[in-house]
Amino acid sequence: MTDTPDIPDTAASEPLDLKLAICVVEMLATPQLACRHRKCRRGNRCHYHVIEEGVPACVGNFRQAQLDAFVALYADAFYVRNNWRGLDLIPPEAEQRELRDAAFEVVRRTLPRHEWPAFSRRLRIRERAA
Repeated sequence: MTDTPDIPDTAASEPLDLKLAICVVEMLATPQLACRHRKCRRGNRCHYHVIEEGVPACVGNFRQAQLDAFVALYADAFYVRNNWRGLDLIPPEAEQRELRDAAFEVVRRTLPRHEWPAFSRRLRIRERAA
């Protein structure tokens, strides 16, 4: 892989967060579908990453549609992680809502343990509003 994927908007100014990127890759089931490392495919977990760029190795194997899905989910998860306390929880468009649901799941899996109770309360509020 020669270049880092283009991450739009808020995530573009920050370096790629490896933990968040790995969680996005696992959410999209790409270790099983696109990774060339046997350990990743068998466990459907990301075990390897490109050190210089800080991205999971399987991202280099993506086709354009897969890369677009990765970038969209990563950017929304990055946005949710940094703004979940004051975030409008339910976007008006159905397509954005599905993306936001996936982003909340990614963020839930990557938050530090001490933030879990507050994040769970926020998710319950979101479910009631739906």
